[in-house]
Amino acid sequence: MTPKRRAQIVGWAIASALGAAFIAVVVAGVAAPLDDFTYASETGASASSPDTPIDATSPDRLPPLESFASVWDRDLRGPLYDPPPPPPPPARRPPPKVKPAVTLSGIIEEPGRSRALLTVGSGRTELKGVGDVFDNSAGPVEVLEITADSVLIGCLGERYTLTLPNPQEAER
Repeated sequence: MTPKRRAQIVGWAIASALGAAFIAVVVAGVAAPLDDFTYASETGASASSPDTPIDATSPDRLPPLESFASVWDRDLRGPLYDPPPPPPPPARRPPPKVKPAVTLSGIIEEPGRSRALLTVGSGRTELKGVGDVFDNSAGPVEVLEITADSVLIGCLGERYTLTLPNPQEAER
């Protein structure tokens, strides 16, 4: 037997099996009804049984006309869609960052131990080194770096560079 002939036999066998299954499903669907349409009066069961179908032609089984009032009182000429939601309120902006009220009055340089003379907002002069933290009206201020002519401070995540005043401008 050739491979072509063998493939034809397998194809006909599958087609025959599917055809037989289709016929079995049709016969089962015709022979077995889906619902039993017997009424309570025919079976002798009570009318309040949940399995009892309602006879829609009986006027005493229909809901009262007043129960449909909510349907016919609706405005049927309104839009067929929900109105768009109101726009969200504007986002609150964070308060503007205020530069700390600190000025550099002088620097004392020593190898490995430099200090800065800082004049704080109240007019008081303080001597601070790298890593020192002090309070200010803008928040806590930390001295980050001291160089020969400037000091780098940090306040609330922002960095500020303070420089020494020019001596010629101070004389004026």
